[in-house]
Amino acid sequence: NYFLPTFFIVKKMQVVAVVYVISAIANVGFNLILIPKIGIMGAAIATLISYGIMAGMIYIESQTLIRVAINFRPIFITVIIAASVWYLLMQIDIPNAWVSLAVKMVILVSVLSVAALWIYKQKQVPLPLPL
Repeated sequence: NYFLPTFFIVKKMQVVAVVYVISAIANVGFNLILIPKIGIMGAAIATLISYGIMAGMIYIESQTLIRVAINFRPIFITVIIAASVWYLLMQIDIPNAWVSLAVKMVILVSVLSVAALWIYKQKQVPLPLPL
């Protein structure tokens, strides 16, 4: 969503439509492959992959229209931290499902909030004005 305004500015929304169609086709394809093998987790992984494809294509296409310098390092570090924390939280066994979910979400949101503050404090790069 961060890069979608680029397509509005240069009036190239058809590119976004094509990317969404490609992502949907990839999602269906990965679902057909992964669901029979690993069930509902296959559906989740297929969706994650298709969203990654969509985000990558939108980023690449937007950069060809309006160049924006972005530091991806803090974002990748935050994703790795969040995934690691979530994995560790899944190892905790609390018998009551609602208490388990509440405790895990409080911990995860706290970690992500600290990570968001860290990203915010990183060097900000101003966005260029469209030509």
